Amino acid sequence: MSTSHHLFCDTFSDLVLFACAPFLASAVEGYLGFSEKAALIILSLSFVAAVVGSSPMKGLFAAFLGLFIASIGTGEDSYPRMSMGTDTLQSGVLMITAVLGVLILGEVLVAFEDMYRTRRDRPASGLKTSWK
Repeated sequence: MSTSHHLFCDTFSDLVLFACAPFLASAVEGYLGFSEKAALIILSLSFVAAVVGSSPMKGLFAAFLGLFIASIGTGEDSYPRMSMGTDTLQSGVLMITAVLGVLILGEVLVAFEDMYRTRRDRPASGLKTSWK
């Protein structure tokens, strides 16, 4: 299959996830108790552990960054967490902000990795390589 087909399918699945996740989360929120929610969190973290493959530090960093961002806002106890005294962050991070942040940050990191690899693989100019 072509690369454009994979790109389309990946983008389409991301859009479906972003459109359905808030409704699914609100439906789950009403039916699950604390122990079920804790089990769901442990399951999602084990999925992260299964997906990271040969780079566990990247997976841990991504999981903890996601948990950190998810904990911003007012909790079930109506106490604002990590809102830094602003009313804007008391309701949490907006979904569109999180989506754009994930997509843009991913592309920025891929661009940095490509730049690093091209600089690493390119021979240094101006150095003499003749050994006598």
